[in-house]
This record gives sequence, C-alpha cells and structure tokens, in this order.
Amino acid sequence: MEAVGLFEAAREAHEHGETEQAYDQYTQAYQLAKQQGVAVPGLLDHFAELCVAVEDKKLAKTLYKESIEAEPAANPQKYMSLAELEKGLRSAELYQTGIKLLTASKAALTPNSEAALAANSSLASAYAAVAELYMTDLCDEANAEETCERCVTEAIAADPSCVDGHQALANLRLVRGRLPEARTALDEVLRLLRSASEGNLPTPQFLAETARMLIELEMWAEVEEATNLGISQSEECDLLYMNAFAKFKQGKKEDCRDTLELLRERLKEQPDAEIAEATGELAAQVGEAMETD
Repeated sequence: MEAVGLFEAAREAHEHGETEQAYDQYTQAYQLAKQQGVAVPGLLDHFAELCVAVEDKKLAKTLYKESIEAEPAANPQKYMSLAELEKGLRSAELYQTGIKLLTASKAALTPNSEAALAANSSLASAYAAVAELYMTDLCDEANAEETCERCVTEAIAADPSCVDGHQALANLRLVRGRLPEARTALDEVLRLLRSASEGNLPTPQFLAETARMLIELEMWAEVEEATNLGISQSEECDLLYMNAFAKFKQGKKEDCRDTLELLRERLKEQPDAEIAEATGELAAQVGEAMETD
C-alpha cells in the first residue's frame, strides 16, 4: 500500500477510536513517505495529534516541527499544538505565529460560519495561553503585565464564551489583588461551565485550577461545584480533597467525611504525601466537629 493509502486508513481508524491500529498505520505511512521522498498533505499533523493523545510527546514535537518546516503557512493550529509542548519564550513565539496566521486566514471565512466560530475559539484559547505564560514562566520579562492584560482582552474579544479567557482574567485580577473583579470573572467561568454539555467540559486540570482560585476567594459552594465537575470526569486526589474541604467549610460534615473516605481509597492508587497529610488533618477536624454536635 502507498503512503497516501496508509494515511487514509490511519485516519479512518483514528476517527473510529482504534488508537493502536491508527498509530501503527500512521507510523508506516510516515516511514514510507520518507523513504519515497513524497509529501502526504495532512499526515504529519494528524499523526502528531494522535501522538499527543497517547503521550508520545517527543515524536509529536518532531512531527509538528517537520510540518512547520514543510508547510509554514498551512494549518495555523499546529503552531498552537506545538506551543503546548514547548516552554517559555519558545512557546509564546509559537502561539504568536499561530495567532498571526489564523487571524489572516479568518479574514477569508464567512462571518459567523462554523469555520469562523472555530477560528475565534482557537484564537481565544491561544491568547489566554500566552497570558498564562506571562503570569508564570515569563513573569520577569519586560512588559509582562501589559502583555497579560492585552492577551486577556484579546481572548475575550475573540470569543466571549471561551472559559480559558475568563479564567486567565480571574488569575490576573487575583495576582493584582483586585478581588471583586476576580470574583466577577470566576462567576462568568462558572456560568459558562453550567451551560456546557458534559462532553464539552474543560479538563479536570482546568477545573482544579478554577477551584484553587475560588478557594482564595472563599467561595465554598462554587469550589464544590467546580470540583464536582472535575470529579465527574476523573476522581483525581486534588479535586477530591478540595471538594471535601469545601463541604467542611459549608458545614456539610457527613458529606465531607464520605468524600474523605473516597479520597483515602484513591490515595492508595495515587500516593501523594502532601495530600495524604492534609487529608488526615481535615479528617481530624471533621471528627472533632461531629463530636461537638
């Protein structure tokens, strides 16, 4: 079978969730294309996407870099995808290149079409990611604060329904100590989460970060709500602990105790000394509180 045929077979397997088969066929198509010295449009990006999904990040980076070298103006999204695998300034540069290309390509799209809305969503996520970089890894760079503010504004302007943009805004306002504005931004994050379908929820990691911000503002009911959404996808120890803590703060002692029992079981599978210690301390507080009732 030629490289193109292998690529089409791999795409079909990929679309049907046959991950191992798709990975093998992508690999064969990739190696055959190299041997024959032929370009197979889409092969590098689709294979890289699968590699990210199966945690083969080293190969994913190689594939995205080859794709950028071969077709620098095609598929702006590959710059965003590679940026997620890189760090620091290199990551920011890739996001900015992707943003520039996507903005240019969006000009040819029909306004409010499905393609245009998808482009707006990608732009918003990319701007939010750049803002987060300049709040963390690149916080000591010149004009970091101004860059954060500009990128957050651009993210929300591109797609007001992008939870990443509103979360980045909340983080920026917390960093600056502007707590009422941080609360407003987090209220918007929660509003968007409530309207999202189960299959369109952000990752548990995103929800855990949202919960941490809510804890800073002592928004305990909202902490419980955000962690419940995360737990519905994956019973991660940090989500379970924050969920239990929020329940305790609301006086839901029995519910808190039940969540702590579940957390202890998860800690056997996912050992974490810090969370285990915090769990013991919280359990002791719950026990004391229940004894005094």
